Amino acid sequence: MCSNMFRYRAAMHVAILLAVGSAADLKQEPFDFDVVVYGATSGGIIAAIAASRHNMSVGMIVANGGGCGPSDAGANHIGGMTTGGLGKTDIGGAADGGLIGGITLEFYSRVAKIYNTTAPPSWNHEPHVALAVYESMLNESTVDIIRGGHGANIRSATVKARRITSITLVDGRLIQARAFIDASYEGDLIAAAGASWVVGREAKSKYNESMAGRQAGDYGQNYEFKLRLNPYDDHGKPLPLLEEGPTGSPGDGDDRVQAYNFRLCTTSDPKSSAVFPRPDPSSNFAKKETWELARRFFADPNWKVAAGRTGCSGDDFPCFELESPPLNPLTGHKRDWNNPFLGPLNTDCVTGCNQSGYAEADFEGRLRIWEDHKQYYLSLLQFYGSDPHIPEEIRNKLGAWGLCADEFVETGNWPPQLYTRETRRMVGDKVFTQNTPSEHRCFGNLSIGIADYTFDSHPAQRFACFNGTDPNCKGALPAWLPSGMIENQSFAWAEGNVQLPLKPYSIPRWSITPKISELTNCLATATPSGSHVGFSSLRMEPQFMVLGHSAGTWAALYLSFSNITSAIQELDAGLLTRQLEKEGQILNPAICKL
Repeated sequence: MCSNMFRYRAAMHVAILLAVGSAADLKQEPFDFDVVVYGATSGGIIAAIAASRHNMSVGMIVANGGGCGPSDAGANHIGGMTTGGLGKTDIGGAADGGLIGGITLEFYSRVAKIYNTTAPPSWNHEPHVALAVYESMLNESTVDIIRGGHGANIRSATVKARRITSITLVDGRLIQARAFIDASYEGDLIAAAGASWVVGREAKSKYNESMAGRQAGDYGQNYEFKLRLNPYDDHGKPLPLLEEGPTGSPGDGDDRVQAYNFRLCTTSDPKSSAVFPRPDPSSNFAKKETWELARRFFADPNWKVAAGRTGCSGDDFPCFELESPPLNPLTGHKRDWNNPFLGPLNTDCVTGCNQSGYAEADFEGRLRIWEDHKQYYLSLLQFYGSDPHIPEEIRNKLGAWGLCADEFVETGNWPPQLYTRETRRMVGDKVFTQNTPSEHRCFGNLSIGIADYTFDSHPAQRFACFNGTDPNCKGALPAWLPSGMIENQSFAWAEGNVQLPLKPYSIPRWSITPKISELTNCLATATPSGSHVGFSSLRMEPQFMVLGHSAGTWAALYLSFSNITSAIQELDAGLLTRQLEKEGQILNPAICKL
């Protein structure tokens, strides 16, 4: 382990036990495929379909790694976040720029057809509609779907001469293939097979990234307090939902990842709403004292100014995300809630949910983290909806909303998929960093898709500082902090938020390949080789889908045209480019053709 706590694993064969189950009633003979896709996420489904369209025998393992909660229904969830509540698609400028093509565009166009919209594609959708489209596309394919609840998670991988030959699931099933695609959000397959990976934030010096490591200021202020709040209790300890200021210096690496949450599908239509569940009273988040920081925030007469967000001012308060496009263009009632409330304490569980420990946790540990995030969210809803310290206008407005009664019926209308924005990241022979999009916008025939989204990383920690000269908060001077606060005022700070725009850029093929010295028949689409900052732009669902299409076609061409002893990394770039373009993939921004 590095001295700066940045976690790194290189060329280690890791046996991952993600569940406990018996295989007594399950088929024991080996399953044998050309291509196996591990993880039925959005990108995993697209990858499996792409490979199957090349007459490959494809097995897609519905493995959720604990990220979909304890229920069997959650464990068998397919579609990842695209069917798991993220209905307001993070499409960036690609919506207007014609940057999305191939099977990804086919998916969103089919969504539009269901809504009978006149201008496909439809980037916003209800969860059940996205699921119906995926199921229809899978039914039209030859993909074999391998389910098994939590028993379908990976136990171990067998690697011979840098090639994965088989994986063993928790329930004992042996799955063999000639090529593998890890489309899981957790990167459990690449970890089990011995590829290099990381968790956390690199130091600035690692890749010469200006936004890397612990920050010294703000690259985005959506989650800040912007008020003179005392962050300590009567005993001088940080209030709940805060930590002591970090040690070290700005720019140092650490083991933190950006915050997680659930993307609730909500409605204000009383005919189709379900009441928000109550939190477990034994949860720490359900305790009254947990929300003291929020009480102090709303007690300040300037809270409306401090909580202001774009388009939310004056009489518009309280500003929930109600003006965003509806998920259903026909009815307009449903919304995708992603940090919809005013103020810094929102649905991201920045402190207290151990998201930074999720990637390396065992199955039970991941379930605890999943449950902690749910209890945090439920307690937040209860607090905002009932606490007398919360302005009545907020309580009344929240009271008009509920979960959508026709969504996630099998899991009590609660989305099973936790939005694990960042877990492992593979480390390949090259790494996609903050500098890659600006230095190499065009990758030519080395491109496997286009991205057009900001560097977008949510806060990694929230801490208390005695004042601006507190040694534990060295350099922790947010841009909103008035100069008069530096010497004589304690403050709370949500650190790690990055929101910086980018221009469209090509995604290089090497971003989804492990080191050639480690694995030669595997690709990874949801945990690509990227730094913390670089990954924060790559991590959006449309990008995962685009990468899935390219990976599925890549694996098929590799098996069709390469010597079986060769490496998937060595497939002719021109061959892959020509085939992807035939399939409608858009590989380089228009500027690259000038």
